[in-house]
Amino acid sequence: MSEHTPAPELAENHQMTEAELRAKYIAAKNALKDLASEATKVAADYAGDVKGRAAEWVHGKQEVLHERLDTTQATVITYVRKNPYKAIAIAAGAGLALGVLLGRSR
Repeated sequence: MSEHTPAPELAENHQMTEAELRAKYIAAKNALKDLASEATKVAADYAGDVKGRAAEWVHGKQEVLHERLDTTQATVITYVRKNPYKAIAIAAGAGLALGVLLGRSR
């Protein structure tokens, strides 16, 4: 035998080690897939929770905004009914001011 040819026992041990490494690689690969799958589920659950909380917050703000809008609308209607000439003058002044400002920007 030459010096570079491994003994049969060493070759068998080498093959077993390769098989063991392959098995460990496959096990690690499967564990990583499982971990990634679980992480995806956790992230999806968290995103769903955040979305739900955001929707509740927006709905609450929408209700407050509608209440304020209704109050403001009622206040404006009452003011215009009590002071029709003053309301017309304010509207005309605002229209004139907007016309001047928009006319200069062109």
